[in-house]
Amino acid sequence: RDLSSVPVLDDRGKVLALYSHNDITFLAAATDADSVVANLAASVGDILAQRRQDEPIHTCPMQATLHFVFQLFAEVKFQRLFFLDEHDCPVGIVSPRDLLAYFL
Repeated sequence: RDLSSVPVLDDRGKVLALYSHNDITFLAAATDADSVVANLAASVGDILAQRRQDEPIHTCPMQATLHFVFQLFAEVKFQRLFFLDEHDCPVGIVSPRDLLAYFL
């Protein structure tokens, strides 16, 4: 429920990119049934290669304090924060909405 993004991982489990609802807007560009089929056949890698490459992935260790996380969101103003384990593999994603929901 309310899934708005998923991480794209390499073969070692490291975060390469974030695939979000914004990445599927290319489906709206389809003008006919053939275009829809062609767009649906595109790989996630192809879709991610076509978008802006200047979107950094924001990460944080699991040991970070809630205060640090709030500061990071306030200073950097991004939408998703990946929490990484000791091997730099993702174990969770937090959004500003998640933080607000925690307190409400």
